[in-house]
Amino acid sequence: EGEIKNGGNKMKKILFVILGLSVLTLVSCKQKEVDYTKAEKEELIVKAFVSFMETSEGKATIQGKGGIVLVTATDKSWDEVKENHPVTKLDNSDITIKFGGSTSVESVAKALSVQFSPLAGNFIASHEHTGSGDAVKRTVGTESESANKIHIGFASRDFSDDENKLIGNKISGRLAYDAVVAIANLNNLINDVSKETLTNIYNGTITNFNQISGDNLDIKVYTRDTTSGTREAFFSGIGFKKAEKDNAVLVDGFMEVESNGAMLTNVKNDLNGLGYASLSSIENSGVKGLSFEGVIASTENVLNNTYQLKRPFMFVTRY
Repeated sequence: EGEIKNGGNKMKKILFVILGLSVLTLVSCKQKEVDYTKAEKEELIVKAFVSFMETSEGKATIQGKGGIVLVTATDKSWDEVKENHPVTKLDNSDITIKFGGSTSVESVAKALSVQFSPLAGNFIASHEHTGSGDAVKRTVGTESESANKIHIGFASRDFSDDENKLIGNKISGRLAYDAVVAIANLNNLINDVSKETLTNIYNGTITNFNQISGDNLDIKVYTRDTTSGTREAFFSGIGFKKAEKDNAVLVDGFMEVESNGAMLTNVKNDLNGLGYASLSSIENSGVKGLSFEGVIASTENVLNNTYQLKRPFMFVTRY
């Protein structure tokens, strides 16, 4: 009987030790969570956001805003990857993540952040999109430590060699593809344009719609500013590369606008207007998207490579 009692006491001691170690482990883990600095949380949330963009839910949101992504049966859900990002289980309502870069990617970025915030501790998403040229500049470039710095930047074009040097081994990649679409007023008869036609409109060789569509209307040309990724993709795609960064080669009297939204508003209100915009932004915008070389701009035609006037949506982080 005495041996049984002693055995019971020993077992109790062992259990107390195990429980004590478990409590210490839990306290240690909890302490580690509590000890995240603000900067550490920002970095971990951004990395989790990048993972979310690649999930089935993230891709669905990108598609819903006109981004073009390849969806496969092997795409993982957020539930399958969230355990790799324990920071998302914390209360992050005091953390602000700053997004910026391309205005063409703005609607996609905003939709993703709205969807992801409640899945990641309700962090605050701040968006200030000022053009593709600021994506690298404000994450890892000359303004990365200024008041303009951002955590993740988007570009509606490939990064240049100089930008890639600055990016180095920071987290970056392609978010999606987008089609650049020539646009006109809804009441204009024009429906299709070619590379040659667009080049000749922008260099001033073609000045009236009656030269291509039958409308006797002088063409009012609209273009984005020289820092715009949409502009670069458009002029590169139509074979007019000199116009990517040089306004001097454009037709006299052209109108320069600083955002995708401004482009859409101007062409919508100008019967004589012709411009270009991101496919992801023209739905319900009140403008007419034109076919290019006889091919309609669509997700399917971009992915099967029949619609050629397209560009990538890229992202870069500070980390």
